[in-house]
Amino acid sequence: MWKRGIKPINSTYGTLIDVYCKGGFRDLAIKWLELMNKSGMEPDEVTMGIVVQMYKKAWDFKRAEEFFKKWSNSVVDERGSAIVWSEAHVSGDFSKCLSTYTYNTLIDTYGKAGKLQEASETFERMLQKGILPTTVTFYFDTHLEIMAAG
Repeated sequence: MWKRGIKPINSTYGTLIDVYCKGGFRDLAIKWLELMNKSGMEPDEVTMGIVVQMYKKAWDFKRAEEFFKKWSNSVVDERGSAIVWSEAHVSGDFSKCLSTYTYNTLIDTYGKAGKLQEASETFERMLQKGILPTTVTFYFDTHLEIMAAG
């Protein structure tokens, strides 16, 4: 692509990251994420979910949390432009905000790491941002309550 003068777009990087994650090549997925960042692009929500899932499957909960915290204060539109959450909230464009899927992934990640307080705080933040929980969210929440009761 580069030899032909074609610059990759956000979804190009996201697709490569996804393919390497699914193939079990975490280091290469991270390398593409770094290249994406160096090119001035930030991961969109789909890519964020892919990366958090990758860390979750590797039981690397600390990195999943760090990655989510680093990128969750901004979201990226389909052109790769970062939009701060409050801007999306004010404009009413909720299609450009983190979805239930992303929050569910992080809640599940915290739960599997035994970080029940963080899972609960993430659920609260999700609600504060106006993101409606799904049955999956409530499944995780119920599972966390059972774990807490131990």
